[in-house]
Amino acid sequence: MQFLKTHYEKILLSLVLLGLAGAAVWLPFAIDQAKKDLAVLTNALPAKKQLKPLNLASNAAVIEKFTSPATLDLGAPHLVFNPVIWKQNTADGRLIKIESSNPADALKVNKTTPLSLIIALERISVNGTNIGYMFAVTNQAAHKFPATKESFYCKLRDKNKYFTLKEVQGAPENPDALILELVDGKQQISVEKSKAFELLLGFAADLVYPIENKTFVDVRVGTPLTFGGDKYKVIAINANEVRVQADSNDKQTTIKLKTAQ
Repeated sequence: MQFLKTHYEKILLSLVLLGLAGAAVWLPFAIDQAKKDLAVLTNALPAKKQLKPLNLASNAAVIEKFTSPATLDLGAPHLVFNPVIWKQNTADGRLIKIESSNPADALKVNKTTPLSLIIALERISVNGTNIGYMFAVTNQAAHKFPATKESFYCKLRDKNKYFTLKEVQGAPENPDALILELVDGKQQISVEKSKAFELLLGFAADLVYPIENKTFVDVRVGTPLTFGGDKYKVIAINANEVRVQADSNDKQTTIKLKTAQ
């Protein structure tokens, strides 16, 4: 009994250590058993059911409506906020329907005419070794129709307001071609005895404004026009259309040629 009283602390410590040792030995077996039990439970679970994909077509349609909203066009030819205007022709008193509030929209293009620079060899002047060439030049862009023909006598390296005679190809008294350098642009061209040179420079146009019975003939770029209570300037002409600009607000309007519509 005295032994227990003297050494009871050591005995308790020894028992605790024996318990811990036993637990350390038992723990791996317990973990292994837990894994086996968990595997059995996992295998017993029912098969996973595959979910069907959600149909989001209606949602996508709503989103599309917001990304591409409908537009409300209240311009011509709708007449709710654009009442039809009728004007009386100043010549015969007829009422003419105005389709647009822009007077230039009523302008009509009857025709367009190409404007060219035409250079032709008219004759060759031979006086011994003195050989010269007579050219006929028609600048349709610089004159109203009919364009005036100008004549220029040139020898090699002579220059006038249109060109410089740079080279004579073939016999000087009977050349195959004459090489000219144009003053504008320094372009070199060839003029043959039987074939004139022609360079397109632009277009002229004939216009009509039926509301006021006005006709504008041989209109060029830069020509001022007055109609519909405003002043306009022609800023561009090509084969199929004419573009004008109003002085009052700089608004530009393109009028198509009738046959090009």
